[in-house]
Amino acid sequence: MKSTIRRVTGGALALAVGMTLAHAETPAQPGEPPNANKSIWTQNVTGFRKEHSVAGGYKKQWDLGDLPHYEPRHHLTGKIRVWGSNYIKDGPLGEYWRTEFRKFQPDVEIEYNLPTTGIAVPALAAKTADVAIGRKPILMDLLTYE
Repeated sequence: MKSTIRRVTGGALALAVGMTLAHAETPAQPGEPPNANKSIWTQNVTGFRKEHSVAGGYKKQWDLGDLPHYEPRHHLTGKIRVWGSNYIKDGPLGEYWRTEFRKFQPDVEIEYNLPTTGIAVPALAAKTADVAIGRKPILMDLLTYE
């Protein structure tokens, strides 16, 4: 029975991989974007975000004129562990945050661990993160937190 299951599973995997490769190698039709018919798993989305983020929504200048001037009350030291969404590091936003925060608290290190939004709540629950950037929690996140 086990060998049958392995054979079927292996065959299904080979079929799925074959279909994916065949689909990924299909050239884009005229008028389609160059990444048409390619799996998201084979594309360099992080590189794309890094290259194109400067043309996007995050600018180095924000109008914060309505906010009162900030003066730190205490000198802090240590580390802030930020876990979650890779979008923060894929573009320049994470570095903007680090640079600006360092002006007020130069002895605080910001450590980014940003593989995916799915790790945000579990990292908080496990106490490996101080700040989490993620999506709206799903049932598994809530159960982990509970």
